Amino acid sequence: VGRKFWKLIEVNMLLMASVLPLFGAIASVYFLINVTTMLSLVIAAVCVLLFIMIFGPTIAGCTKIFRNYTLEKPLFIMDTFTKTFRTCFKQSCIMGIIDLVVAASVASGLYVYPQIIGMINQGEIQGSSTMYYVMFIAGLSIAIAVLLMSFYAYLMIVSTDLSMKNIFKNSLALSCIALKKNLITLLIVV
Repeated sequence: VGRKFWKLIEVNMLLMASVLPLFGAIASVYFLINVTTMLSLVIAAVCVLLFIMIFGPTIAGCTKIFRNYTLEKPLFIMDTFTKTFRTCFKQSCIMGIIDLVVAASVASGLYVYPQIIGMINQGEIQGSSTMYYVMFIAGLSIAIAVLLMSFYAYLMIVSTDLSMKNIFKNSLALSCIALKKNLITLLIVV
């Protein structure tokens, strides 16, 4: 970290650039919604779709750079990033979409399930809150498993020539085999 600190900052700036389409979507809705609603929503939808498409390949490009830093291989940041972005686009895009779907599901689950449980406990709706607790825990467990798999999936995408099926299988196996190390890494990330 000490020797490559400013290079790591550059790579993180590349990663942050991938979030710019989301800011474009928010800005279009915020500034154009009163002027022209349809144009605002179309611009926002295009920006969100752009973000969805470039999220995974951007993570893959940054992963390749970090991998080369770890292996002490020489590299040019933009050259390595753009080459990896292009060559690993399909697989990393699929993995990025899976990550975003899981993140959106967890975010909605964290919002909805506690409200439903609260409504059941207050008697506003009929039902058993136990079922919703189980669904909430199951959704959170799946999200953690996918996050742990992502630790390995992007690295395999940029390092190996495996099919997506084998990448999923291997990353699931690795996330289970090194569960203690993965949970410690997850705590550090959080």
